[in-house]
Amino acid sequence: MRGRFSVSTPVPLLAVLTLLLLFDFSGFVRLSLLCALLHEMGHIAAFVLLTGRLPRVTCSFSGLRIEMDGEHLPLAKENLLLLCGPLANLLAAGISALLILSHATFGRYFFACENLCLALFNLLPVGFLDGGRLAANLLGVRGAQVLRGLSIAASLTFAGFGLWLFAAQKTGFLLLLLFCLLTLGLIVKNLQE
Repeated sequence: MRGRFSVSTPVPLLAVLTLLLLFDFSGFVRLSLLCALLHEMGHIAAFVLLTGRLPRVTCSFSGLRIEMDGEHLPLAKENLLLLCGPLANLLAAGISALLILSHATFGRYFFACENLCLALFNLLPVGFLDGGRLAANLLGVRGAQVLRGLSIAASLTFAGFGLWLFAAQKTGFLLLLLFCLLTLGLIVKNLQE
C-alpha cells in the first residue's frame, strides 16, 4: 500500500522551498505557506469528518492534491469538502482581524489579507480551483461548456486587469503573470479533455 503522503518532484520542490525560505527576510513567504497549509488542512479535516479516514496527499509545484482513492461522496458532501479549504482561510482571516483589534502588526495584516485573498482566489469559477469544481458540480454535465467559457473569461479578465495595472502604474506584474499562467493552465487542461 502506498503511503498517505508523497512528493511528486522532491528535489526541485525542496530546492525552491529552501531558496524561498532562505531569502524570506520579511517572513511573508512563511506566512503564505502557512495560509496554504491552513487551506489544505481545511479540506483534509473535512475529508476525515466525512469519510472517517485520512486521504492520500501528493505535494507538487502546484500545491497539495488530495486524492480520494475511489471514494465517491454524495454531491452535497463533495461540495462541503470543496468549501472547507476557503472556509478555513476565511476563519483564519477573521481570527487575525480580531487580533488586529487588540494589537495591530504588519504580520497580522498580511496574514489576514493573504488568507482572504487565498479564499477568494480559490472560489473563482475556474476549472481546477475549488470554485470551478464547485460550479461544475452545481451546473452538472450540461454546464461543462458554460464552465469552460466562464473559466477562460475569468482568467482573461484578471490577466487583462494585471496587464492594465502593469501598464498604467508599473505594478501588478505578479498578478499579470499569475493569471496568464492560470489561463495557460486552463487552455492546456481543456486541450487534454
